[in-house]
Amino acid sequence: MRGVWRLPGPRHFLRRAADDLLDGRSLVMLLPGQGEAAGGLREGLTELWHLEETGAVEVLWAETDRTPERILAECLGAPPGERLTPVIFAAAAGETPGRVLWIEGVEASVWPAWRTFLLEFQRAALTVPAYARNRLVVTLEGAAAATAETPPAEVGLATHRWDDVLDTQDALLLAAQLLRERNTLRPALRPLLAAAIAQVALFDLDLVDRLAGEPVERILDPAPVLASLMHERGWQAGQQPTWADGSGAHVEGRFRPHAALDVRGDGVTERLWRAQVSVVFPAIEEHRQDMVRRLAPHLRLPFHTEFGRVDNAHDLEIGHLYRQVCIHDLPLPAAERNRLGDFRKARNALAHGETLDSTLILTLIQ
Repeated sequence: MRGVWRLPGPRHFLRRAADDLLDGRSLVMLLPGQGEAAGGLREGLTELWHLEETGAVEVLWAETDRTPERILAECLGAPPGERLTPVIFAAAAGETPGRVLWIEGVEASVWPAWRTFLLEFQRAALTVPAYARNRLVVTLEGAAAATAETPPAEVGLATHRWDDVLDTQDALLLAAQLLRERNTLRPALRPLLAAAIAQVALFDLDLVDRLAGEPVERILDPAPVLASLMHERGWQAGQQPTWADGSGAHVEGRFRPHAALDVRGDGVTERLWRAQVSVVFPAIEEHRQDMVRRLAPHLRLPFHTEFGRVDNAHDLEIGHLYRQVCIHDLPLPAAERNRLGDFRKARNALAHGETLDSTLILTLIQ
């Protein structure tokens, strides 16, 4: 997906992994079974690796009927009968820099063998200068990643888990970037749509991409999109969200279920409410201040409310202004009076935790 690996969260994740490789460490990468990490992590890290001018990343497949030693021996061109030990492989890097071999397809059944090999290999690799050292990047995905016994922290080996990598700012930046490419969108709507997409998608950047291409009304009411996505990914309503299948992840330190699992509850509604509050409330305040300035010569003060007396016009709420316009027939054209009423309705709804329907939003955001 375009631009994903330039977002702050993914970029930081890649940077940490690349720094470990530059320091001569081998890596274990734990990835969920769904999402951008499973599909594009190698491409993102390879691109960053090329920028460091440190050579190519070579890809190998961990077949279940062959040992790690045999797979790596064939990669190095060793004769079929020759046994390649971790020590031999680590010392085989005669060129500068050493090779980076990316191992994919490691299933739970063969992980113990790879784990043992990695521990032996990283100890042997420490005898080789870091710049000339061969390094392995072993990836585990989905259930294999969730259940694997990870190696202990070692000088020459690091483990990176794709979790709590993304936050709402990453999703917001990507959504804003994608929405700017839709030339027919009303510019004033983009911040609200981007906020809605980010709050709904959270850690699922594929969903960000999908929602950014939907009609405005569907972005503001994404339930059908989420129901379709849940079916496509084989999730069931009411299932326990898990990191392994991409139906849950940590975001800003808190484990959050995917929005598709919240489609029948209040979870999606709350996310949309947060997005609307972040954008519509400032718009309400701007409109209130504008009305105070325009109506200042005609406002009746002091103004008595059920909560007390208001002596300063700048302290009048949007509802107070609307009441004065209606009760005292203040000079405001009918269209602007209706618009003030819509802002009042929106403010009251959001203040009580209710979301706004798309019709009202499209009336307010012009």
